[in-house]
This record gives sequence, C-alpha cells and structure tokens, in this order.
Amino acid sequence: MAKSYVHPATLKSLSVLRPWRTALAIAFDWGLIAAAIAVSQWAQNPLVYAVAVAVIGGRMHGFAILLHEFAHHRFINGRKELSDWVCDLLLPGRS
Repeated sequence: MAKSYVHPATLKSLSVLRPWRTALAIAFDWGLIAAAIAVSQWAQNPLVYAVAVAVIGGRMHGFAILLHEFAHHRFINGRKELSDWVCDLLLPGRS
C-alpha cells in the first residue's frame, strides 16, 4: 500500500468549501484584467500591451480552473442552481 504524505485531517481541512475565497478570487481576477486593460490603454506602448496580454491570459487560465471547480459544483455545496447561476454570471467561457 502506498504511503500517504498528507495527514487525513489536513486533507479534510483543505477540502472544506470556502465560497468567500472563490468569490474573492473571481473579483481579484476581474480587477486585474481591468487594470491591465487600463494601463495598456494609458501607456500606448507595444511592450506594455504585450505584458497586459500575458496578464490577461494568465487570469483567463485562472478562470478556466475556477470553471472546472464550478463544473463539479464546488462553489456552494448542495446549491447546484445557485452555483451554476454564479458561474454563468461571473466566469467567461461557459455556455
């Protein structure tokens, strides 16, 4: 049998749903995207534009990870409809 490197109590505590953390991550990602767009428009510099594209791409990847968690209804346990509605409202890429 394989040896477990994570104590079961630690693993259980890491699996607890924390909707406020997810909501904070979504708000932070949208804020960072808005800031990247604003700085890029203000600077009017191709290098700043390239950095903004990289930042936005990274946050879109973060949204994809959150989208995966929403697909498993990991936002609000037992509230599938509410979780789906929040996902449709706040995350890009879901149809």
